[in-house]
Amino acid sequence: MAEKYLLQCDCGKQPPVSPKQAGNRIRCECGNLLDVPTLGKLRYLPIGQENPTGKGEVRGNSPTWGLRQAIASAGIIAAVGFLVAAAYFWATEPEVPHLDPVQSKQELAAHLEESAPVDLWRLWQLDYSRLADRGFLVFETPERDHIQRIAAQQRLYRNGALVLAGVSALLSGVGYFLAPRPKSHQR
Repeated sequence: MAEKYLLQCDCGKQPPVSPKQAGNRIRCECGNLLDVPTLGKLRYLPIGQENPTGKGEVRGNSPTWGLRQAIASAGIIAAVGFLVAAAYFWATEPEVPHLDPVQSKQELAAHLEESAPVDLWRLWQLDYSRLADRGFLVFETPERDHIQRIAAQQRLYRNGALVLAGVSALLSGVGYFLAPRPKSHQR
């Protein structure tokens, strides 16, 4: 692959030249005749890049990263970050222990028979007074209640992170398609 250099024409185009053309004259697409510098001066011209389409065209040293790519990349990075956060909240969500009513009743009966009246009074003040307020059909230990609150909070954070991931992906797609496209350098 021969290296191509870009000449500057008055029309604004940059026709490519190879070192084999040094010292010759070439015609630009606009019709102007251009003098190709000698081999020693050719190295001071900007170097062109081969077109990835393989059609033999040469592109100038123009940036390949524009606003559209920046918007899309930022949105994708944000979406992946929010998805990682959602996965973390899902993985760290505590499992709420399941209480078997029959087993709980048996354990409670055994505990009541073994306890002294002072201990039963403290038990009433700490746990069972809440049961009287809620109803005796729903029995939740303070630990289970605390774990349920943590699990609900983790689900809220996880769902919020999933929503933010979707919104950032959507905004990056919309921003990519609404951002102005760079001017084409093709001839």
